[in-house]
Amino acid sequence: PRLQYSMDTSLPFLLSLAGFSVTLLCHLVFSPLLWSRIREYRTLPENKQLYLITLLASTVQAIFASTVTGFIITTGWLGDVRVYSKSQLGFTTMQVLFGYFVADLLFCLYFPRLRNEFVVSMIFHHTTSIIGIGLGLYYQGKLMYFVVCQFISECSTPFTNLHRVLNDLKRRSGFWYWFAFYGRVIAFFLCRILVIPWHWYELLLSLADPPSSLHLRVWTCVIR
Repeated sequence: PRLQYSMDTSLPFLLSLAGFSVTLLCHLVFSPLLWSRIREYRTLPENKQLYLITLLASTVQAIFASTVTGFIITTGWLGDVRVYSKSQLGFTTMQVLFGYFVADLLFCLYFPRLRNEFVVSMIFHHTTSIIGIGLGLYYQGKLMYFVVCQFISECSTPFTNLHRVLNDLKRRSGFWYWFAFYGRVIAFFLCRILVIPWHWYELLLSLADPPSSLHLRVWTCVIR
């Protein structure tokens, strides 16, 4: 059946480690190799170079998270039991993204110049994401309905990253610049603004779902 109440939770550490490792490989190997081939990149200050290095892994995780989330939601894998609806695919996604957020946060905190570029709001975003997803893994997927649905907001991230790259490289004209600009505006509105009333409506309904204990209610507020 699509709605699952028991899952294989035996590999959370390994899958999170995989997400952690792939993120660091992107930051330390793949992204620097890619950027080294672009002339405009070499003229940027170090803090901007470091920030652009993080965007490859950010884009990959955003595409992964939003694609998997869209599949889970549209195929009904989560069902409608808000507190205890579970999906093995959703749980796996949470494990991988937990590793990504930890690696990305540590990378950005390691470089003093990057901390100035990687603004406080984003550090707060990563920290709350680690707490919310971490609690989800600890409670073996309870309230996965909300955690997974939250990942759909990542649809705007690839457009935002592309727009930032083109802007920093001073390529502020042409098809790709305006594609990224309008894609960012549309995706941000649909996936980060328009869904807010629905998210809060579902949140309020979940508080009435038995059994909704105090720790689950606190976690719900955290992930919102």
